[in-house]
Amino acid sequence: MIHMTPDLSGLTKYYKFIFSFPNLRVLLCEIFLLLGFWILQILIFPQIFETSILLAVLISSIIFGLTLYLLDKEIFTFRRSIALIPIFILWGFIFDLIYTFSLNVLVPPLLTMLTPAFFLSEKKSLKVIFSLYATLYILASILSENLPLSVIILLYIFLVSLIHHNVDKRIYKNMNIGGISLFRSFIRYILSGDKSLLEENLSILGKLRSIPIYKILFYDDTGVIGGIMVSYIHPGPLRDLGSSTLPFKIIKKGEEIGIPILYLKGACTHAENLIKSDSIKKIIDTLFIEKSNEENTQFLGIKRIDVDDVTTLHFLFDHKLLSIVSRTRIGMEDIPYELRELISQKISKEVILVDAHNRLPHSKTYESPIPGSDLARKIEKTFEIFEKPKLSSLEVGFSHRNIGENRYEIGPGGVTSLVIKTNGKKYFLISFDGNNMVDGVRDYLYHYIIKQKNFMDGELMTTDTHVFSGLIPGVEYHAIGETLSRKYLAKITDSLLEDALKNTRKVSRISITKIMVNSYFMDETKLNLLSELTRKNVRDGLILTGFLFLTYLLALLV
Repeated sequence: MIHMTPDLSGLTKYYKFIFSFPNLRVLLCEIFLLLGFWILQILIFPQIFETSILLAVLISSIIFGLTLYLLDKEIFTFRRSIALIPIFILWGFIFDLIYTFSLNVLVPPLLTMLTPAFFLSEKKSLKVIFSLYATLYILASILSENLPLSVIILLYIFLVSLIHHNVDKRIYKNMNIGGISLFRSFIRYILSGDKSLLEENLSILGKLRSIPIYKILFYDDTGVIGGIMVSYIHPGPLRDLGSSTLPFKIIKKGEEIGIPILYLKGACTHAENLIKSDSIKKIIDTLFIEKSNEENTQFLGIKRIDVDDVTTLHFLFDHKLLSIVSRTRIGMEDIPYELRELISQKISKEVILVDAHNRLPHSKTYESPIPGSDLARKIEKTFEIFEKPKLSSLEVGFSHRNIGENRYEIGPGGVTSLVIKTNGKKYFLISFDGNNMVDGVRDYLYHYIIKQKNFMDGELMTTDTHVFSGLIPGVEYHAIGETLSRKYLAKITDSLLEDALKNTRKVSRISITKIMVNSYFMDETKLNLLSELTRKNVRDGLILTGFLFLTYLLALLV
């Protein structure tokens, strides 16, 4: 059976449509400045501008905004309910510049506010009131013998109803849940932070599975020095939904109990996202107390194998292989979970396969290392040539930094480093709590460390955290190195490695524990389907938005 990496482009590419209104102070300043300018024009050019248009636009905008605010305060906060008033004032001013007062000036603001009332709110009273407003406008346009205006209103309401129906039924027909309900739960989460309804709706994507997390602990004679966690649970889908917060919560838990943790992303895709975030606490508690499957192991050595543009850094243990896969020229899509199983079977050794996730592609398309692909075969070949290793001496040291000043690039898990001394050589591992790296950043930092700090080899990785996904208006996420300079990142890694070197202790014992997490994860087939349906729904939404903008032009022409 061939497994595909889920195609979520129908979901993720539309994060750019998420936006935020200015704060209340800025909005009020905009409103008063625009009103002041309009009033000034009325005083200077009374023969051109009319007070009646200003009053009509302002009063109707306030009424529409208050209607939204009073009937659904959770979604339409006071700031959001007045956010469009500056646009309406600007529209009214342009209309006033061209025409004398008519009902035309009030129709576009009505239709603009009617749209979120129908699509975003569950309150039937909102729909009833805005339908009543629209009916009154239609009657007024008929009485004033402005039939084209009533046609515009009716056409727009028809289009709203049609798209509302299509969005709802398109999802329901394929996934047995109303599309509007799913959309509203998503918007409610984005606007208010309430994720309970969205996670409940996303349970339709659920599939019961067992996914492993590996815990590797290093001990000296006094206790635990630190550990590596390799999680095959994907840290997504976004913000604090599902398993998005898993990396930094594992790191923070380690901090609380005095065990530094290097978190590594196992081979996994969005098909390994947890459905519900309330599972995370139980998972983390289990991770730090579970010992039933603990296995003592011996460290044998470190080896890097390159095949074309794929490089794998192997950490050899007597019964297992910790292998970190990177690409040297272009990025790649998430390494699928199934590839780990395939390689383990092929080499007859349990492989703990890590996706370094440290390079964005040059283009917007990623090559996916699905089993059977050329890229997957390259990865497999990096496991084929091994000399029989000898038992190695071992010292390890950990260090960690919380990077509080950066909000959108390095997550709350900060940056963690691990230094390994073996047979007179030094190696490093550094993990950023972020989502991927800008092309070239990994190479810059790698060569800086090798040259300046005299390390033999090592790797830089990200946790693939999705806590920033959909958080920044107009941006899917910021990769490491997008807003932070390379020199700043080099300074961080330099400091971390210095501390880790100071913290090195001789290892007397290593344990590896495999913890199986039994929970509901996102079904790959349903994810792909939801992505495709979302693509169609967004297309319909853009059509509606286009027609809404057209109503402003038509209101000037009819």
